[in-house]
Amino acid sequence: MCVRPRRWEPAGCGGQTNEQAEEFTQRFRQEARVTARIRHHGVPQVFDAVLDASFEVVYLVMELIDGIPLRDYINPGNPLPLTWVAAVAAEIATVLSHAHAIPVVHRDLKPDNVLVTREGAVKVIDFGIAAILDVR
Repeated sequence: MCVRPRRWEPAGCGGQTNEQAEEFTQRFRQEARVTARIRHHGVPQVFDAVLDASFEVVYLVMELIDGIPLRDYINPGNPLPLTWVAAVAAEIATVLSHAHAIPVVHRDLKPDNVLVTREGAVKVIDFGIAAILDVR
């Protein structure tokens, strides 16, 4: 299990405004809600989300992923094997396809938001700015 703290820091030195606090609250709840809806082996499971009124206790309790960011594998001077790249891309596509069926759009997919575990499993993380689509 992993506890993922989300630190809220106001933009100015004068403390938080109601608008900033509300925006933070909405984004935190959105990430918890979106990530919890996606039940897929390629997305860390969310067990709990805590946000108290004082903003002193704010965290997600999630599945612990012991992985390396995809960014760390990228080296222009040493290209990765095409078969490995294709396999990782296929796993990412599977996760996104599953999320889109819910329907959720990640909106921040990048190498830093993809982890590769020691066993080679691919995990898409950080649904912080994801959108739940309204399909009527």
